[in-house]
Amino acid sequence: MIATLKKTLSNAVTDITGHWKRPARGKYIPYKEMLNYSIGGMGMEFVFNITGILGIGATNYYLTAVCGIRPMHLQAISVILSVINMLFYVIRGKMVDGTRTRWGRFR
Repeated sequence: MIATLKKTLSNAVTDITGHWKRPARGKYIPYKEMLNYSIGGMGMEFVFNITGILGIGATNYYLTAVCGIRPMHLQAISVILSVINMLFYVIRGKMVDGTRTRWGRFR
């Protein structure tokens, strides 16, 4: 069992180092770009989650007491942002679906 685990780990390391800058045959992006997209996605999700916590939390001391924003205003801002985000999802989807470059369609 340990030998198979070592072999699997060795194969994974060899695969990652071999295809770090160039994608493997049949793949479209190398591991380096995949890692960069993942880190960017984590940052984006972090920002969305933190703003959601700040916006929806009516007991948030900073926004309610220090900035003087009332809880109902926070809720209204949250609802408005949700509706705007739904519209942006559609616009982004149309942009991605319609993207055609000299390398081909967006993948």
